[in-house]
Amino acid sequence: VSSKRFSEPYFLRRVLREELVDCDSHHKLLVAAIHAVFLESGFVGYDSFSRSRIHQLHIDVDWPLKQSTLSIFYTLPELLGKDVSVVLKFQTLGNFLNAFGSSAAGGSNMHRLCLNASTYAPTLRQIWQLNCRNKNMVAEDDESITGMSSCENEVFKFWKDVKDGLCLPLLIDLCDKAGFPMPSCFSSLPTDLKLSILTLLPGVDIARMECVSMETRYLSSNNELWKQKFAEEFGNEQL
Repeated sequence: VSSKRFSEPYFLRRVLREELVDCDSHHKLLVAAIHAVFLESGFVGYDSFSRSRIHQLHIDVDWPLKQSTLSIFYTLPELLGKDVSVVLKFQTLGNFLNAFGSSAAGGSNMHRLCLNASTYAPTLRQIWQLNCRNKNMVAEDDESITGMSSCENEVFKFWKDVKDGLCLPLLIDLCDKAGFPMPSCFSSLPTDLKLSILTLLPGVDIARMECVSMETRYLSSNNELWKQKFAEEFGNEQL
């Protein structure tokens, strides 16, 4: 249980608690959740006018009812004070949320992600409701821990879609524009390919991968991966 508190569902829950005042819109839930993935990926909120860090996510109360587009700027901590950032623009179309990511200064690279609110909103709302139920509690109760555990697969799929579709491409663009070294090869690979690489490792090395990062901890704890690895290393013996 202790190790799970550092996983994506718990990080997402903390960001939703800190950043979202209410839960009146599926689309706002999705935007706040995407924001959580960007923070976990190393980005920080950015004010393009003052060129300073923003510590709170601001979503207009009228969006998406009276505004067609919502824009959020991000940069890397090393680039604060410089005019180097990326922008996410959100537009809604029925149950769908379209997110467009590009360099804030303009450029040819435009990355688009389309998310169905009907697919992800129930899980996000469940996490939000756990926040509301436990807002006055210091410690997690058994029901809260069980609720978070039941969200893991859905949250990880959401994390995978956002990270592969927006975070990593924009991180590569930002590093290229700033003259920084590219992100490590493994972290920039699609999640499915990362899992395929892990299947080639012996069990002891997969266990070591859990110590590398939050993402590799989750990837390395995949039940199907360990079932396969157990069969390879111990045959058909019963536990």
